[in-house]
Amino acid sequence: MVSPDMPTDRAGFLEAAKNWARNAYSHSKDITGDERTEECDEACAVALANMGDIAAMLGKKEGARKRFQQAIDMSKKIGFPPGVAQAEAGLERL
Repeated sequence: MVSPDMPTDRAGFLEAAKNWARNAYSHSKDITGDERTEECDEACAVALANMGDIAAMLGKKEGARKRFQQAIDMSKKIGFPPGVAQAEAGLERL
């Protein structure tokens, strides 16, 4: 069953993906104190890289470059090599 609220074209899919990544980033930043885990930091870095990928697909190269660099910086800070690799690969595709 398909909801009439679901996107049906590329622009709609990318907008939905952008909103999902933004929400994932926002929610992962909301967790603090003892509840904050390594996975929260990793999710934050992955969400930034995903936002870079989405910006690139939308043709927004500067926005993509900014998000990829944020993902690299955060991934290096938390010791998350897969995040660095994902974001660096995104930069290479620009």
